[in-house]
Amino acid sequence: EMYIVLTLMALRPVCALVFPSPRTPPSEVLIAQLEALRSADMPSTFKLFSCGRRLEIEEKSRRDVRETVKPELVYTKLMEMLMRDCPGLIGHSSSEIVASLDDTEQPFGYCVKMLPKWMYRVKLDSGARHFVFTLARESRGDREEAGLPEQPCWFVWSIRPDDDHGGNSPVLPMPIYDPISV
Repeated sequence: EMYIVLTLMALRPVCALVFPSPRTPPSEVLIAQLEALRSADMPSTFKLFSCGRRLEIEEKSRRDVRETVKPELVYTKLMEMLMRDCPGLIGHSSSEIVASLDDTEQPFGYCVKMLPKWMYRVKLDSGARHFVFTLARESRGDREEAGLPEQPCWFVWSIRPDDDHGGNSPVLPMPIYDPISV
């Protein structure tokens, strides 16, 4: 008699390490990002950013283009950037998604393929601050590193403060720099 024994233990850790998965909705990615920001967990916060934003943060962490940047320096730079450009986001006590906009449809006849996006407006600390999070669905190589096929997943594309006036507040001065797209 021949017995076939399958060990599922070997498959389980690989799947557990990869978040988000292609089936993870953007709202779950946003909730994970908000939790990481609330607890000031910069490695998890960094991991949930899109590939382009991660590269941008890494580049801003380098003092010289030849420098190999260490993860700790990237996380420190990320925290500095978020504290400067999105005050109140790191270490917030509560968050609530108050609006959601699906921007995944491509305009009819549009010849350039754009990344599907989903936007959320989030209220922090009972309305003390609002932020707009934009998530993009993109493929990323860390799925291949885990031995899984590369498929598009939702990642955070940008975070920007929202002043309740659509960005046209007469009270708040406009920044003289481009806000960070993290």
